[in-house]
Amino acid sequence: MTRTTRMTVIKINAMTVPADSGDELARRFAAHAGIVDDQDGFEGFELLKPTDERTTWLVVTRWRDEASFQAWLHSPAFGHGHPWAERGGGEAPAPVVVSTELWCYEVAGGSPGCAGGLSAHHRRARQPRPGPRAGPGGVTGQPFGSDVVAAVSRHMNDDHAADCLLICRTLGGRPDATAAAMTGMDATGIEFTVTVGDADETVRVPFSRPLSERAEVRPEVVRMYRDACAAAGVAPRPAAPH
Repeated sequence: MTRTTRMTVIKINAMTVPADSGDELARRFAAHAGIVDDQDGFEGFELLKPTDERTTWLVVTRWRDEASFQAWLHSPAFGHGHPWAERGGGEAPAPVVVSTELWCYEVAGGSPGCAGGLSAHHRRARQPRPGPRAGPGGVTGQPFGSDVVAAVSRHMNDDHAADCLLICRTLGGRPDATAAAMTGMDATGIEFTVTVGDADETVRVPFSRPLSERAEVRPEVVRMYRDACAAAGVAPRPAAPH
């Protein structure tokens, strides 16, 4: 059977931001999170903060095709999707962005790696499964039995479904996901199946360090949740007694 490959269109706003305005830019984006999510053809975005001495921030948006982007560009809601141009009542605040430049790309190739990608195996079911067993030389990739993986997955999916989705949208790099379920775990991270459009994809979120005991899992999951809240600009829930 012939499989048609769709090339996602990438639009990047390269924004020059004063050194003391980056936090304000990030705050405005957090306040507008999700405002473009319902636009037809929109597949997600990332706000990239420079980690060197540059002052250029990048807003990377992904679109199904050029027509989808142009429809958004000419829609009445277009201005609401640009928080760097935000203006309040009364006297206008100092500008957050000095200048912007639009870069246009399309995906010409690549590999999904372990963080995502479609496969028939991942679309068949969302059954919890263990990761790889110990390999040659005693390197342990899976210290958890299938019963532990199943129990943790059941707890996450039954009691923390919204947290799974938040983690996948932020730490998993899939802001366009509409549902998420934990499907696996090993020493180095958790695997989720996320729904994006009409398809299921696999997202892997790593632990901060390799784990070897079940008691280490909960603190790592709590860390993931708090990191996801910070990335999304939302306040985490108070820690529950344990």
